[in-house]
Amino acid sequence: MNYKDTLQTQILEAVGNKKLAFGADLSEGKLKHFQDEQIGNLYELMLESTKPNRQFDIQEEGIPK
Repeated sequence: MNYKDTLQTQILEAVGNKKLAFGADLSEGKLKHFQDEQIGNLYELMLESTKPNRQFDIQEEGIPK
């Protein structure tokens, strides 16, 4: 299974379960193969994705604000 399929499966499960949990846990062994810049990028992504306030108001198509 590739990343696209994994993410699509997680999204469909989240919609059905009303939970938001995406991605996969990375073991310390896998992280050792990352470059410092990649670790920094993952950290920045984690910070952005766990912010308490959402930047955007995403609404269903056709539903007025």
